[in-house]
Amino acid sequence: MTFPLLILRAEPGASATASRAAKLGLSAIRYPLFDVRPCVWEPPDPANFDAMLLTSANAVRYGGRDLGLYKHLPVYAVGEATALAARQEGFQIARVGHSGVQAISDFMGQRAHARVFHPAGRDRKDFNPGSVMMVPRCVYEAVEAGTAEGLAAVLPIEAVALLHSPRGAVRLARLVPMIERRRLHLAAISPAVLDAAGVGWASGDWSTQPRDEALLALAASLCK
Repeated sequence: MTFPLLILRAEPGASATASRAAKLGLSAIRYPLFDVRPCVWEPPDPANFDAMLLTSANAVRYGGRDLGLYKHLPVYAVGEATALAARQEGFQIARVGHSGVQAISDFMGQRAHARVFHPAGRDRKDFNPGSVMMVPRCVYEAVEAGTAEGLAAVLPIEAVALLHSPRGAVRLARLVPMIERRRLHLAAISPAVLDAAGVGWASGDWSTQPRDEALLALAASLCK
């Protein structure tokens, strides 16, 4: 028996993941646990920076017109999806990181960047910027969506839930009562994300790389 995937990330990421899953021959149910919305933000002086850090494509999607003030800066992006979104808006990519924000932050320090602009979400992952002065701005936020009843209505007898973030894992745990957790196998994008989901699930594992493709490869093995 092959289990369907349960995709819980916000749009448009949910649709992108569903499309990748379909190419692998996997069926998927989309039930986003968050909606992404722009934040009102005050742009700092672009002349004060020598680089920009992007950790999510959502920063590009929801940053608005003011984000264009920083197109002269070299961009360090976490993940191909983030880099693609930035390129499509005319930003110049200096480097794409595939090992998370800490690794690319360390690389920026090695390149002697002093002040870096970091447009991001309201819920940001903590990291050590080292010698680099990071100036963050909240340009988008993910607000909770869905309900326990709504999730229960679409949940099949057994499924593999994809977990893309610690916050998503915590929210899933809040929505699924302990007695129902044995119906779900968890595929998490990192060990920290899996830990955030807590206990009681049918099974759980994390992908070898923090990328959607690696997560889907793991999920495909759990679906069988």
